[in-house]
Amino acid sequence: MLKSIASEQFGNYTCEAENDYLGYCRKKTVEIVLHAFLKPETVTDPRNQTVVAGFDVTFNCTAKGHPMPSIIWIKNNASLTIQSDLRMKVIMITLDDKHIHSQLVITGVQREDGGKYHCLANNRAGKGASAPAFLTIKDLDDQPILIVEDPRNRSTVVGSDVTLDCITIGRPKPKIKWLRNDNSNAVESNSRASIVQVSINNQTIHHQLVITAVRKEDDGKYQCVAQNSAGANTSKEAFINVMDQDLHLEYKSCTEVKQTKLSTFQIIAIAVGVSAIVTVIGAILWYRRHVKAGKRTVLLDKLESPLRMSVV
Repeated sequence: MLKSIASEQFGNYTCEAENDYLGYCRKKTVEIVLHAFLKPETVTDPRNQTVVAGFDVTFNCTAKGHPMPSIIWIKNNASLTIQSDLRMKVIMITLDDKHIHSQLVITGVQREDGGKYHCLANNRAGKGASAPAFLTIKDLDDQPILIVEDPRNRSTVVGSDVTLDCITIGRPKPKIKWLRNDNSNAVESNSRASIVQVSINNQTIHHQLVITAVRKEDDGKYQCVAQNSAGANTSKEAFINVMDQDLHLEYKSCTEVKQTKLSTFQIIAIAVGVSAIVTVIGAILWYRRHVKAGKRTVLLDKLESPLRMSVV
């Protein structure tokens, strides 16, 4: 018996047996081979797939290692409980003493099946994970994104809060990102910026970009980008103009002066209009008074004429 053998002890060993009979001899040769442990690694990774709800989908994964590795499937960083889901099954196929192939089959896929999948191979030498694959579920009645309300220009002062609005219609529910000067990272990396989403119904969503305590660097062009399995859409541009407090006060003062002048002009116009109306009314009254007086004079003349003729 060989125990704790060293590397130089690997090789062929022959056992010979003989007795007193002439020419009687038996031999048996065995080979002791060094099999080093091989950490698992994937040689075929699962691929991204998009399927219509209700159809079947299969992910494939091939791994190698020594001893032969086992394979499990992971969804969204959590091990799948295949036994509890009747629509899922795993098929294992041994290719040789080092390679194994696994298939994850999902029948009648549903929307909740969508997500990130990868396989994990494991043996005594360690573990090896595949690259992730994404499963996207598409409904037959998917509706492309429509933007029914674009964000609007905003002017604000340093230190105040500002909100941009964007309302979308589409199915399934879209993912939203906001761009500043065509760069989404400028918004995502802003710790003072937050995105609020309010579902109006199962298709219409009100998205808000809220920036608190705005700074001069928040000044710029903003757009919302909505995307779902049916496509993507980008809103019109909206600009945030961030002013210093002093400039804001000066702008406000100028605006108030303009408003005061406009009010004075309106008062003068109203006064002139009232004066004109009074003049017209006065003229009408004067005219009526003189016309009546003229009629009375003519009537008296007609009455007095016969009297003057009788006297004569």
